[in-house]
Amino acid sequence: MVNDIFESVSEEADTYLLSQVITKGHGNVLKHTCGDVFGSAKLKDWGKGIKCFFGYPQGLKGRIKYFYYALNSGSIRKAIRTIKPDVVHIQGIGAQIKPFIDVCEEEKVPYIVTLHGLIGFDDTVLAAAWDKQMEKDFLVEADKKGIPVTVISTGMKRRIEKNYLGHEAKNITVVCNGTKIPFDEKLIGMEQIDLRKEYGLTNEKIVVVIGSVCERKNQLQIVRTMKMVKTPCYVFFCGADASNGYVQNAVSELGLDNQ
Repeated sequence: MVNDIFESVSEEADTYLLSQVITKGHGNVLKHTCGDVFGSAKLKDWGKGIKCFFGYPQGLKGRIKYFYYALNSGSIRKAIRTIKPDVVHIQGIGAQIKPFIDVCEEEKVPYIVTLHGLIGFDDTVLAAAWDKQMEKDFLVEADKKGIPVTVISTGMKRRIEKNYLGHEAKNITVVCNGTKIPFDEKLIGMEQIDLRKEYGLTNEKIVVVIGSVCERKNQLQIVRTMKMVKTPCYVFFCGADASNGYVQNAVSELGLDNQ
């Protein structure tokens, strides 16, 4: 997904990718090594890292991670000062991402944040209380400052407005998830599945749901909705079932196995 975004934006402008993951880098994917992290850290970054280490309320592993996230500010700052970007596109929010935002604020570089999900409302998301609070604090601050934020659904935007802001968010834009599917000559001659032919369908409506099947994605709502749909319609869930049969059981209980 990130690569698709990177390639698509690169068609319009010079684009560089900086990951928090340790990588040697290649081309416009910037180098980000342990040497960059420790060698670029300023005194204030070490101070923030030490504060996080002793302030984080969980185990040693968590403290080390948060220390590293804070220390990483130095390498982010160095990359931004080297590239001098017109705008920085930040994916997500949390302790590992917050330094990107902080450095953009510090260097007065315009930035936009894209959220692919929310961690503050879902108990099944394994995120620390710090991260969940950070999400709320950032969205409240972004609303006040007019920082551009994009989310992948109107539902996400409504939840932010209802639970975090209490009013309409004028700085949040809905940009639905998508992916660039390029033409690949290697696929020529490979057998492609024709769903209508495979399942003996003609003019019926077909809905394709792509992505892992799990409780937090609420595919169950699609199943329930199908019970109310009178027009002949078939749904195909395409992805690994990580729901332990939760969705399949609902399909069977509602008598929708044939759909």
